[in-house]
Amino acid sequence: MNHSHCIIVGFGPGVGLGLAEAFGRAGFSLSLIARNPDKVQDHLNDLRKSGVVTEIIKADAAEADTLNAAVEQAIKRLGFPSVLIYNAVAPAQ
Repeated sequence: MNHSHCIIVGFGPGVGLGLAEAFGRAGFSLSLIARNPDKVQDHLNDLRKSGVVTEIIKADAAEADTLNAAVEQAIKRLGFPSVLIYNAVAPAQ
């Protein structure tokens, strides 16, 4: 288990991906929390191909219970994070 663990809440193809790439290059293992993991599967595969230890967990940041469960799951799998990034945004209507 890598001692440098980063959890990114609100992983997507924009800022979340840029943060994941940067922390991955720095040697962090990543727990990526996304509302719809299927939409980011290609990005997840690219991170893994580059050698980054990465997992994706489905959760909606607007729902406290599912978000708490996702963070607990990330900690169980990869250990307590040294960095937690909250990158969730509400979609504009």
